[in-house]
Amino acid sequence: MQMELRKKPHILFANTTFLKIWLAGCLSSLAISMYVLIEQWYIVHYLRMPRLLGLAMMATTLPRVVFMAFGGVMADRYKKKVMVGWSLLTRVGLLVLMAVFFHLGYLHFTFLCLFALLFGLLDAFFWPARDALLPSVLNQHQLQSANAFVQTTNQLSTVLGPVLASLLLSHVSYPIIFMCIALMLAVGALFMYTVNEPIQKDHLSTRATFIASLLEGQRYVRQSAYLKTVMLTFIVTNFFFVGPLMISIPLYGEEVYGGKSLILSLLQSSFAFGMVAGAIGIGIFNIRKHRGAAVIGLIGMEGGLLILYSQWTVLTCSIVSLFLIGVCISCVNIIVISQMQQNVPKDKIGRVMSLNTMVSMGLIPVSYGVVSLLLNGSVSLTVLLTCAGMFIIALCAWLWRYGVAIRGMQ
Repeated sequence: MQMELRKKPHILFANTTFLKIWLAGCLSSLAISMYVLIEQWYIVHYLRMPRLLGLAMMATTLPRVVFMAFGGVMADRYKKKVMVGWSLLTRVGLLVLMAVFFHLGYLHFTFLCLFALLFGLLDAFFWPARDALLPSVLNQHQLQSANAFVQTTNQLSTVLGPVLASLLLSHVSYPIIFMCIALMLAVGALFMYTVNEPIQKDHLSTRATFIASLLEGQRYVRQSAYLKTVMLTFIVTNFFFVGPLMISIPLYGEEVYGGKSLILSLLQSSFAFGMVAGAIGIGIFNIRKHRGAAVIGLIGMEGGLLILYSQWTVLTCSIVSLFLIGVCISCVNIIVISQMQQNVPKDKIGRVMSLNTMVSMGLIPVSYGVVSLLLNGSVSLTVLLTCAGMFIIALCAWLWRYGVAIRGMQ
């Protein structure tokens, strides 16, 4: 079967291993997108603490960043499907505990942040293993199409997630919603444990120490001008772009558009649907030339769209802006990740992907915290978004002039 797939790279659905990974990812994305909306709505609407939303989001992302490198080392040492399944099942237990805490009246902001920290910690082991698993079951020429397909269906799940969560909020209690999300994660874990993961001859030896393995991955990244430029770009854009944007969505839903859960789900779904559209476009066109120029141009468009989004007070305009931003983000992520998966040796892919995620997301918790402090200091969200968009555009101009390593990427 693998030889047949190598001869016909476009055939993805003949690979049952890929299908199981895909199905598990869809369920995981659906569950997590529901959880994120429920968590945000719980803080904004139930606890009435909208200005502390950034702190809760920081609690989710900080442990993910801190432990991501360890997750990458483990993905190169052990079976990736076990890591993914274990991460999903452990989150099932956390959701059950959240339901119990709510029933007992203990699910205050402090405990919610504690659960968010644990979720982030488990994510640090989930994503490196998942991203490193695809290159081991697919031909490298299939990777961009496969990543686009996975991204498309995962984002469709994130489109449905907020809508489903919003409907559940209108009819059932928080504990029941937590249990529904837990069930989805449990089914996703079951799919992962049935995956037939190939044995890799170049698998990282478990005799090497964690520190030695980490240093080896770091040395590989330092020797690549392309990887260094990409990671630096992601560090800057995630600090000035992701933090303000993600905090703005629930705040706009509450403060600008009336505070209805349906409005929040529409805003989040439009962003996710934009990522679906971007993934479909990349999957169809399967860009092979001038990828670097395309990445720089798309990041510049993100900055311009963020400025426009900051000015709108009409719901339709905000939805369109978020949709287009989602398109740009999806295209950039798929192009860059596919390029890495194609060129990084399989025995280092887990560490390189985790290092990329770690450094690119490293300032997101700081960004959430800074945005929350500025908002509590009476700085308007419109001003924050406008300044962030202008900085992203300036970064793209610098990359076009000096970022030869990324601009010349084919």
